[in-house]
Amino acid sequence: MKNLLKAELYRAKFFKSIWIGLIVVFFLTLINALVARSLSEAASGSGSELMFELMGLAYSGKSVIIGNVGATDTTFLLAIIISLIVGGSFQNGATRNAAICGNRRINVFFTYFIEAMVLTVIYILANYIFSGLFSIMIGYGTEFTANEFGTLIGRMALQFLSVLAYSSVFVMISMLIRKSGGSIGLSIGFYIVESLVISAVVLAASVAGKTGLKEVSNAFLSTCLSSTVASTLSTETILICTFVPIAWILISSLISVLTFEKRDL
Repeated sequence: MKNLLKAELYRAKFFKSIWIGLIVVFFLTLINALVARSLSEAASGSGSELMFELMGLAYSGKSVIIGNVGATDTTFLLAIIISLIVGGSFQNGATRNAAICGNRRINVFFTYFIEAMVLTVIYILANYIFSGLFSIMIGYGTEFTANEFGTLIGRMALQFLSVLAYSSVFVMISMLIRKSGGSIGLSIGFYIVESLVISAVVLAASVAGKTGLKEVSNAFLSTCLSSTVASTLSTETILICTFVPIAWILISSLISVLTFEKRDL
C-alpha cells in the first residue's frame, strides 16, 4: 500500500485541476477580503458600530478568516477535484491496473481516501493562509485577545472536520459512479441539495414550531459547517459538530469498501 500511495500522490502532482483550484481559492479569498474591507470602511464612514457580525465579533480580519471557507466554496472545488481524480482513475483503468498488480482492494480504497484527505488538508490550509494574509488589509479590531484566538482555532478545527467528511462522501460517490463526469455531477448535487434540504427542514420546523424536526438538521454536514460561523456555540453544538462528521466519514468509508469489494472492475 505504501508504494501505491506514493505513486498516486506523485501522479496527483501533475493534475492541473489541483493547481487551478488553488489559484481559484487565492483569487476568491482576495475578492472576499476586498469586499470585507469595503464593508468595514462603509460601516466606519456611516458611524455604524457593526456592519456584520460573525463568531460574535465585529466584521474584521478575524471573522474573514473563519468565514472564508464558505466564501470561497472550497468544499465545492474539492467535490470537482476529488471526482476528477478518483472517478477518472476508474474510467482510465488505473484502478483496475492497481488491483491486477496484486494490491488488495481495501488498500486501493485507502490510497484514494488518504489522497483525498491530503488534498483537503492542503486546500483548507491554503484557505486559512490566504485569508490570514489578506485579512491584514481589514485589521483585527481594537484588540485580538487570547480568548478570541482560542475561539478562532476551535472553530477552524470544526470546519476542518466537516470538510474532511464532505471529501469522504465525494470519494464514496466517485467509487460508486466510477466516472469523472457523473461523479462531479452527483458530488456537487449532494453538496447543494443537502444545504437546500436543511434550509427547508429548518424553515418547516420554525413554521410548525416543532423543535424535534429542527434537530433532524443536526445530522447533516451543512449544519455543522454553518454552525462554525454562528455568533455563539454551545457545548452541545460543539459535540454534534465533532461526532457527526466522524460518523459521516465512517459510514461513507464503509459503503465505499463494501461496494468496491463486491463489484467487478
